[in-house]
Amino acid sequence: MDNRPTIGLDIGGTKIRGAIIDSYGNIIDNLKIIKFPSKRSKKIFEKCLFECLDDLINNFAKLFPDLKVKIGIGSAGPLSTIDGILYSPENIGCGEYNIQKRIKETFPAEKVSLINDCEAIALGYYKYAPNKEQGLECSALGLIAPGTGLGAAMILNGMPYWGGKRTGYLAVELSKTPYFGSNKDEVQARIGSNLEDFASGMAVYPILMKIFGGPSSKIVSNQIIKTRKEERAWMIEQFARSTKNQEFIQNYPAFANFNVDKNCLLTYKNLGKHIGYAIAAFITNFNPDILILEGSIMNAYDLFKNEMMSSFKSSVYPEHRKIPIIKGSLSNAGVKGASYFVRL
Repeated sequence: MDNRPTIGLDIGGTKIRGAIIDSYGNIIDNLKIIKFPSKRSKKIFEKCLFECLDDLINNFAKLFPDLKVKIGIGSAGPLSTIDGILYSPENIGCGEYNIQKRIKETFPAEKVSLINDCEAIALGYYKYAPNKEQGLECSALGLIAPGTGLGAAMILNGMPYWGGKRTGYLAVELSKTPYFGSNKDEVQARIGSNLEDFASGMAVYPILMKIFGGPSSKIVSNQIIKTRKEERAWMIEQFARSTKNQEFIQNYPAFANFNVDKNCLLTYKNLGKHIGYAIAAFITNFNPDILILEGSIMNAYDLFKNEMMSSFKSSVYPEHRKIPIIKGSLSNAGVKGASYFVRL
């Protein structure tokens, strides 16, 4: 394996994270973060991508003038690992985009690799987790990441499970599992038709509005409606808590001491139930030795953990209940995993 420093990129539904990473998983220099604007297009996506890479590659050249740069990318899918093409990921808005080709045309990169963002995160845990309890060198490591969307990955003996080559290795797409809700009211609410529609950041607002009829307070409802779509799940989480986080208090001081909105809290408990069913579907099919939970929705883990575990345990074989389900603690796992993959 190549032990030289490489660049890792983690492309999610709201931002691009990138860094220069050494072979031990350490970030060299600073983490670069570019947020996507609300309006999305291929042109806007490429502008954000190139802004991030331009900065990282310039820093790489200053730090390692005698080395050629390799760039590993973990991105939301669907995508082709073989061809380096993004096939119109719903949460990014770039359309069909040959990211591997465009980077090689624009930057002096010796190698560019592309894998699913959750595969990159899972590889980060496999290679750089702090201990075996967090998945370090686990031969059958599963990962589910409820973020903007619902991602998943399976690492077998240090490599992602990709399935057949015909699709460009498009496997473990848990998000597209058909699912309409867990009871009559949820089915009739018509929130969606797959697991991602119920068990991700994008599901939080529809659950609140269609199942619980919106927030209990009108002032809370008005604030959530005004909030950028990508940030509504976070906003609803804050109103589900009695103690708000510091960023929320600084940006919305008028709500610093606002009590828990009952329906916002019920929304997260409902979300947890569906995440539990998603976990059950994954574990029943892939039977990992450990399952890591990642993604931005894990910031609200304490609000829905009990409901999540209850629905999971009610849906699997008794033996599957023994599998450890762990909230991940590795920072920037996707960036680190992508940087590791391009070395292989």
